[in-house]
Amino acid sequence: FAEQAFKRLVVVIPVLVALSCLGTLNAGSLAVSRTFFVASREGRWPLIFSTINIYRNTPLPAIILLVPLFVPVCFATICFFTVMLSLYSAPDSVGFGCLIILTGLPVYYLVVKRAKSTCCSSLSNYITLKLQILLQGIQQEICTY
Repeated sequence: FAEQAFKRLVVVIPVLVALSCLGTLNAGSLAVSRTFFVASREGRWPLIFSTINIYRNTPLPAIILLVPLFVPVCFATICFFTVMLSLYSAPDSVGFGCLIILTGLPVYYLVVKRAKSTCCSSLSNYITLKLQILLQGIQQEICTY
């Protein structure tokens, strides 16, 4: 289609598509660190991920958690093709596997709502304090949520 509609732009279109993909990956990597930051503020992740670096005003621990971009891209691609091939070759087994996964939802709900034990809480607080010192992070001063 592009060859017939835009004869002079045929060479440029793949470059524009590649730039669009890079922009999407860049935005995704920025969004993931903020997701970890907010999840930590809400109590779903360890407290260290909700700290902000005192010099850069960024959630440094959440950003450091990210790995080089090619690792999650390769992982997502392999997972996508694995699931699609499994779904194509054995849809009944994949459906049964999804049902087994859904049975874990009540267990997750009970674990999240359950109070933390004092042993785990004190260990988590100790690790958080040491990482805050190492990463020069503090809790957010202004409540934005």
